[in-house]
Amino acid sequence: MKFNPQVKKKIKFLIHFFLSRNFYLINSPLQYINLVEFLNHKDQLFEKKIILVGYTSLYAKNQIKNLNSNIYFVNLNLFYLDEIFSVKIFHFIFGIQKTLKRKYLSVLCGDFKYYLFKEFCKKSSAVDLIDDGYSSISFINNDNNKMLNYKLFTVFDIAKNGFKIERNSHYYLKNMISIKKKKDNDLIFLLGTGIFQHERRVNEFESLLKNFSEKNIDKKIIYFPHRSENINFIKNIGIKNLEIQKTNEPIETFVLRHEVLPHFIAGFYSAALYNLRKLLSDYDIEIININFALSKFYFEKHEEDMINDFLPYIKSAEIKDFY
Repeated sequence: MKFNPQVKKKIKFLIHFFLSRNFYLINSPLQYINLVEFLNHKDQLFEKKIILVGYTSLYAKNQIKNLNSNIYFVNLNLFYLDEIFSVKIFHFIFGIQKTLKRKYLSVLCGDFKYYLFKEFCKKSSAVDLIDDGYSSISFINNDNNKMLNYKLFTVFDIAKNGFKIERNSHYYLKNMISIKKKKDNDLIFLLGTGIFQHERRVNEFESLLKNFSEKNIDKKIIYFPHRSENINFIKNIGIKNLEIQKTNEPIETFVLRHEVLPHFIAGFYSAALYNLRKLLSDYDIEIININFALSKFYFEKHEEDMINDFLPYIKSAEIKDFY
């Protein structure tokens, strides 16, 4: 009996899902980058592994596909769950698997806060976390997590008793893309942010952007919008020396692959600033945080806590303040 490709894919996935006791789970382009670094760190990069990509946004999925096919060329075997089963059907299948009461041996997880991945982690004897965003820091800051048999593979310079931590040096990425670029002292990269998408502070963003552009009026500013941003809002501000550019890859790989490096890279309390500081540590590129006063804007407590937890890492990486 012949099956069409989609049916074959479903069968292959179900065989893996019910028989495997080791799972690799990612949900974002940065998690893909860190997964490659983890596998390279463990000398497992070219071993056959099946990677499950959660029900993420189309934007994130397209970037993961681009990284896998056009940038890294390792061509990991990726299964995008939304292309195999609807969320409802997958939950039903996962429920059947749970009734088997069979512990997983290991789970590599890109985001322990994501509800679906959390269920995988609960069933595993050992978990490796690879997310290098704010969630890595919040994981370490929660002492209750010491009770879990989790290891953290992170780019952040974290050291805390009771946690198992391995350092992500971005060795593979640094060596895969050679930086033999010239520097343009009239060019600035500005990383977008989702911070100001909240309805109670969206209108405050205009003054920050105008102030930043006025202080760099003699420079060309390329603005890379965050995936959650309203680009039309930024266009309507009408800043003459600011150009919006979308990319189909994470800013970390874009900067390394770009023909020209900018005079400096700026952002708004972004974890990407930390990554770029580490990736460009051997080059004379300033990394700058636009450190607007949080007290001037409306922030919910968990948002303030997240930013304040991140600030020590900005300072430790010698990322400069704009104000």
